Amino acid sequence: MRREDAAVARSAGVRGLVVRLTAVALLASLLTPVAGAARADPLDARQIVALTNESRRRAGVAPVRVDDRLTAAAKAKLFDMLKRDYFAHRTPDGRQPWAFMQAAGYRFQAAAENLAKGYDDERELQASWMRSHGHRANILNPQFTEIGVADANGIVVVMFARPATRR
Repeated sequence: MRREDAAVARSAGVRGLVVRLTAVALLASLLTPVAGAARADPLDARQIVALTNESRRRAGVAPVRVDDRLTAAAKAKLFDMLKRDYFAHRTPDGRQPWAFMQAAGYRFQAAAENLAKGYDDERELQASWMRSHGHRANILNPQFTEIGVADANGIVVVMFARPATRR
């Protein structure tokens, strides 16, 4: 994430946004399993993480580990996309993925998001992301140490990040 984006994410009005997004994250954590049931064969988040780490290992990059707050943020973003019927990194009102991370209580130094739609197979999804310059860059970015994955109704949200250092 560029520093300008981080500054925007921390600008005035974030507290109200954080409260609203926390409610969305909580609701998403409760409703995402129901939404996921609508798909006959949802993708396996554990397999997505394993394939991500396999790609990182092949490139000589340390693996990422699952973080519950990033998973909650990914679920909240997924629920928001399903509820408001959009598919984009920015919400219809202009919020970026970092807002969902912050609402989930995740403080980060660096962050990114991969989105996918319409894949029925984890390996096919990973292969497609590895052919895409931007998605591949996120997967292989050595700055990222943690990951959160959500999948429902044919949409996958993966959030990558490095947690903020404590001061």
